[in-house]
Amino acid sequence: MKKTDTEKPSKFGKAISIACILTNLSQLPSIVNLSITKMFSVPVWIIIAAICVMKRKKLDMYETRGFWILLYLFFVYIIVGSFFNYTYLNSKLNYQIFMAGFILLVGLMAGKFLRKCDFNLMCGAYIISGMIVCINVFTTYLMRADLQTTFYAYGSKNSVSQIILTVLILILYKKLPTTQRVKKGFFIGCFIFTIITLFGLKSRAAFVGLALAAIWGAVHGRISPRVKKIILLCCAICVILMLNENIRSYFVKYILYAGRESTSMNSLTSGRSDEWKAFFSDWEDNWLFGMGATKRESLILTALLVFGVVGGVPVLLMSVYPLIWGLRRLKGDEEYMTFTSIAMVYWVNSFFEQQAPFGPGAKCYLLWLMFGILSVQRKECNR
Repeated sequence: MKKTDTEKPSKFGKAISIACILTNLSQLPSIVNLSITKMFSVPVWIIIAAICVMKRKKLDMYETRGFWILLYLFFVYIIVGSFFNYTYLNSKLNYQIFMAGFILLVGLMAGKFLRKCDFNLMCGAYIISGMIVCINVFTTYLMRADLQTTFYAYGSKNSVSQIILTVLILILYKKLPTTQRVKKGFFIGCFIFTIITLFGLKSRAAFVGLALAAIWGAVHGRISPRVKKIILLCCAICVILMLNENIRSYFVKYILYAGRESTSMNSLTSGRSDEWKAFFSDWEDNWLFGMGATKRESLILTALLVFGVVGGVPVLLMSVYPLIWGLRRLKGDEEYMTFTSIAMVYWVNSFFEQQAPFGPGAKCYLLWLMFGILSVQRKECNR
């Protein structure tokens, strides 16, 4: 990332931070229930994109060229394929993929104007607004919820869980390494609260992401020793708590299994087990070009069923592209470690969710924004 002597946030840094705040706050339950999330968040990104275009800075897509080639091939495929199967155009996955591309484009354009302090401001804005959403969901739905049922306390748990999990990762890598005790104590409190909220939401996909982030952070050699100690301490506390039979039984039955019978794998996976089992029978007659608009609770299944191998493989390659890019550049600073952790968690989430890591909505935008910003900054630093 570029540094200056003053290290004061730029106007673009402030604009991006405001956009992050509005996008996260669009996931407040009151706004979600009114179905105005897009009206609340999309306009600000369009305004930022328009300002970037008016600045007429040369757009550098070299670091992300592979993604754009895949996106172009996918676009050609669904346009040509729609003449033979118009339902290609009806897939909800299309909008999320192109919206991810739009946010990536905004990151590429805005990244030319950003400095390291702008990146830190953006992460801080995400944490604050994400914590507001987290606290609101907890106080509105979880505080008095009966966790000993098969029902979820909050219906939109998957989207909000991903935002909360991202807040947790940002705190872990960007805030906990601080040497100031007051700030560290505050962020440790936020860290613990986000974990409690994730447990209350019963999002099993988020549990997998949480475990993955903890393991990745603990074993990786390029992060602060303080962060490693905090991760190991949290793991040790969890192990100690799990040694208590009552706590372990409660956690497994009502949180991990969400109150469902452990004898039924399909029930435990909310129907995903049967979808994976039925995949090949649905796919064998449509493996090359797909069957058109349909959905399964997995990006892998959805992409291959809807678009076949010809259109589905580019989608799957686009989904893992940010992670591969990040893993190849881990010798950089903490921004790359943070980005790679988010990319890894989002990609793993695609095994359990239909539209991740592209969407839906505000769920995954930070991945593509960071991808654009960091790719431009890396090219600038190498000059």
